[in-house]
Amino acid sequence: MDTEKFICPCLRGLRLSVLSYGEAHRTFHKAFMSAQRVRGGVPLAQTLAERILVHLRTHPVDADAKDVPLHVTQDGIADAIGAQVAHVSRALKALELRAHVRAHLAHPRGARRRSRAYTLTDEGHARARDLQMPAGRAEPPAPTAATHAIGVPAGRERQHAALVAALDEAADGAPRIVLVEGHAGMGKSRLLDAFGASAKARGARVLRASAAPTGAEQLVGPLGPALEPLGFERRFRAHTAGTPRERALAAAIGSLDSGAKADPIVVMLDDLHLAGPSVAEFLHGLALALPKGTRALLIVAFRQEEAWALPNGPLYTALTPLREMTSARHVSLPPLDAAGIAGLLKDAGADHVPGELLERVTRESGGNPLYALAMADAMLDGIDEEDFFPASVRALATGRFAGLGERELGVLQAAAVCGPESDYDTLARVSDADETSLLAALDVLFDRLLIEEEPAEGQDALRLRFAHPKVRDAVLADMSASRRRWLEARRGDAARQQR
Repeated sequence: MDTEKFICPCLRGLRLSVLSYGEAHRTFHKAFMSAQRVRGGVPLAQTLAERILVHLRTHPVDADAKDVPLHVTQDGIADAIGAQVAHVSRALKALELRAHVRAHLAHPRGARRRSRAYTLTDEGHARARDLQMPAGRAEPPAPTAATHAIGVPAGRERQHAALVAALDEAADGAPRIVLVEGHAGMGKSRLLDAFGASAKARGARVLRASAAPTGAEQLVGPLGPALEPLGFERRFRAHTAGTPRERALAAAIGSLDSGAKADPIVVMLDDLHLAGPSVAEFLHGLALALPKGTRALLIVAFRQEEAWALPNGPLYTALTPLREMTSARHVSLPPLDAAGIAGLLKDAGADHVPGELLERVTRESGGNPLYALAMADAMLDGIDEEDFFPASVRALATGRFAGLGERELGVLQAAAVCGPESDYDTLARVSDADETSLLAALDVLFDRLLIEEEPAEGQDALRLRFAHPKVRDAVLADMSASRRRWLEARRGDAARQQR
C-alpha cells in the first residue's frame, strides 16, 4: 500500500505552529521588555495607542527630519512594543485623527525606500507624559496563568476558563476533547491563540494546525502534521497490519501516549468543518481509544453554521457522537454584549470610536467581534452611515446565504422585506410559495441558522426573526429593485388584510 497517497495530501495547505515553553517565554519576555523600555520611567499605558505615545516620546525626532531611525516607522514601532503591524497601523491612524501624532516621509536608516515617520504633536507629548511614572526596574513577570490571562479576548473569559479546566483534567490523566463552536467571526481562533499561551505557561506542549479544503475525503486531515513532532508518520509507516485508518489510529494513539509522558499535550485543530466528516469520525475514534492516564487534550474548533447546515448530513452525523462522549466538553461562543465589544475595541487600539457609538456598534454587529472590528476600521477616516455596513462585513454576511436554492432564497428575501422579525401568517402572505414549499424552505433556513423561531410573548403564535441583523441587510442589498418593490407591495396587501 502506498502510504504517500494517504499522508501527503494531509500535509498541504495547513498551518502548523509548535512552540516550546522556552520559546514562548522568550517571546513574551522580549515583548514585555520592549513595551516597558522608556527613558526615565516605566509606562502605565494599557491600550496600544497609549503604548505608541510613550514609545514615541522616548524616541523623539525632528518633525521634518529626512533621515530617521527605524523605530519611529510603523514597522519599527510594532517591533519595539511587541505588537502586530496591522494593529499598530490602525492605532497610528486613530492617533493622527486625534492630532496626537503627525507623519512625514523620511528615509529610515538601513532601509532602501522612504517610509512614513511618526512624531508627537504638543497634545501627544502631554498625553504621553501623563502615562509615565518615576523610574523603576521592570522585571518580566513569571509566566503564570494569571500573566497570560491578560491576553484573553474580551468577553471570552468564561470560555477560556473552561479550556483551562479541561487542561487540568487532562493533566491529571483523564484525556479530554473540547468542541469549540461559533459562527464565523466569533473569535474561535483568537480564543485558541490565548489558550495556547496559557497552556504553555502551565507546562503543556501545544501542537496546532488548521484545516484547509482539499475537495476530497481526508484520512486524518490536519491531525497528521500536527502530530508529526511526536513521530506520527514514522509510527504510521511502522504499522503494516490493518486498513490505513486503523494504522493511522494506532500511530496517533502511540504518538500522544508517548509524547504526553513528559508533559501534557494539547492538540488544537482549527476550522474542522473544512476538513470534513472523515476527520471528525477519526477524532471520535481517537478520543474513544486514548487510554486512561494519557495526559492529552484535543481541541477542535468549527463554524456552527457549517456543522448544522444539513441535519443528518455527513458532518452533522460525524459530530453527533463526538458531542455525546462523556469525555467531551463543549465551549460555545455567543455574541458579545456591549461591555465585551467595548473591551474588544480597546484591546485593538480602536479608541477613535466614540463611547456613544458603542451601543450602536454592538447592535449593528450583532455582537460579532469580526464585524465590530471591521466597523471600527471603517471609522478611522471619519464616521458616516456606510461604516456600519463595510464591504468586508457585507461579503461575510452574503456568504451566509450563498448557495441557497431558489425556493429557500425567495422565502429569505420575503422574510427580509417583512422586517427584522415577523410572524408566520405575514410571511406566508408575502411569499409566493405554497404552504408545503414554505415550510420546507423554512426548515432549511432554520438549519442554516439564518432564521430563528421563538414563541411570541403572550401569544400562541411563533415569531420568525433573522439570526443576525447584517444577514438581513445583505439580503436586501443583494436583491433586485424590482423584486424588492414587488415583495413590499405584497407586504402592504398583507398588512391591510390583517387589520
